[in-house]
Amino acid sequence: WDGGFVPGTFDVVRFTPHSAFPIPHSLVDSAFAGTIAGLTLASGYSGTVTLARDLTVTGDVTLQGGTLHPSPFTLTVGGNWTLAGGAFDAGTSTVVFADPSKPSTIRGQTTFYNLVSTTPDKKLYFEAGATQTILGALTMEGEAGHLLWLRSTASHELAAEPVLALNESAQWRLDPRGPVSLRMVHIGDTHNLRPEPIKALPSNSFGNNTGIDADPVWDNSSTAGLWSTATNWDTNVVPGSADTAT
Repeated sequence: WDGGFVPGTFDVVRFTPHSAFPIPHSLVDSAFAGTIAGLTLASGYSGTVTLARDLTVTGDVTLQGGTLHPSPFTLTVGGNWTLAGGAFDAGTSTVVFADPSKPSTIRGQTTFYNLVSTTPDKKLYFEAGATQTILGALTMEGEAGHLLWLRSTASHELAAEPVLALNESAQWRLDPRGPVSLRMVHIGDTHNLRPEPIKALPSNSFGNNTGIDADPVWDNSSTAGLWSTATNWDTNVVPGSADTAT
């Protein structure tokens, strides 16, 4: 390392064009502590960063050059994901988006193996017009009253506002090839490329979805019979104008 110290929890690790000389490859070995603040493979870097253990990046992962090869380990990301010129060799790895204290924006078209987020109140924004392919399992699950948000970047400024008219240009495209578990999510602007609809139940909708079934179900848990009571719905979220109440 250029500073003579092994990176720690608060360090952003960067690989530049000069990082590939004289040895083009880098290994996150089992003796490494396993947590850093950010990871950047800069434009012009031609090497490969390989994981030999699980790695947590509490901030952003930016792939502008080189190759990131995490298989078969788990890469946990707290911040944004950008694939713009680099390569992601997923193998049989798992990418997990965590940390509900900040949203994560996923830019670029990435082929993941397993893609997971099971952090209640986490907000994920996927680049509008880009396709995210998941070869293995897709698992997106929040909790009742603390739904996991899935929206496109076109709706980032809308916050919790629904989109009532179909707008394909504002959608992100989802291409899941394996098993899918979407539950307790608040989903919008999503175009499912599978021929059969994805049952995201129980969940709520922001609208502007294609091939997604996500509607709250009345269960009257409070026994008061009030629609305005969140706990009377299976997601513990009152339906909005984009929902079909059941």
